[in-house]
Amino acid sequence: MGTSKDSETTKKKIIQVAGELFAQQGFKHVTVRDIIDAADANLGALNYHFGTKEALFGEVLTEACRIDRIDERSIQGLQAQDQLVGIVVAALSINSQDIESNWHYVLIHRECQFPSHMFDSLVEGHFKRQSAVVTKIVGQIVSKPASSPEVELGAVTLVGLLDMFGLYGPLITKVLPNLTPYLDDKTSLAIRIADLVTEAASRPVD
Repeated sequence: MGTSKDSETTKKKIIQVAGELFAQQGFKHVTVRDIIDAADANLGALNYHFGTKEALFGEVLTEACRIDRIDERSIQGLQAQDQLVGIVVAALSINSQDIESNWHYVLIHRECQFPSHMFDSLVEGHFKRQSAVVTKIVGQIVSKPASSPEVELGAVTLVGLLDMFGLYGPLITKVLPNLTPYLDDKTSLAIRIADLVTEAASRPVD
């Protein structure tokens, strides 16, 4: 008979494997059979822990958001500019990993491109929180309200830059190989990205 520890291990493995599959193929194109085969689990285990594929997807997204969430404790006490750089360094470090380690980022990005039934929950429970953290910091840097259009455009600029260097890093190094050492230096790259974000937030919106 399996132990509670074995049961928890199985649950975590199902979430990990399902996350990778959902990230690669999307919710609609992954079957329960795909998941249990890849996780080397049985249907009973999936039903016991999650009940349905929809419920499993919800838990997978919850885990993806937990991993992706800005760790405010790690930047507490820093100046606002250093907080922004710290957020960017952490994001670049995670986003450059392979899909087994980085499925959460790919899945969240896919959910933005091809929204599922969980999209509204993702917006309310994750994206709005992330946005509030970033706009507060950027607003402090440029001395503008977090809700100002300039600051919000700065936050959007950050998302675009992180996507560029996170999702398309391999493409950049192939097309522009001279940039490879600069992309590998996460701190220097983060400083440049933070400068671009604050520059965008500093410019008045016409």
